[in-house]
Amino acid sequence: MAQDGPDWDGLLKWSIAHSDGTPAPRALSVEDRKWFMEAMQSQSVDVVKRMKEITLVMQTPEQVLEA
Repeated sequence: MAQDGPDWDGLLKWSIAHSDGTPAPRALSVEDRKWFMEAMQSQSVDVVKRMKEITLVMQTPEQVLEA
């Protein structure tokens, strides 16, 4: 049977079934936190900075880009 919208009852049942017994998150050491932050930053893009770079290239005359 097709239904309209999400199956909220099914999602609730699944969530309850998979939430029991989950251990609490462990506290990260300063070293682990530093490693994690560096890893995340190395894989992230500063969108505003990148847009400014693209805008600068788009405003540069074609003759300058070809030189």
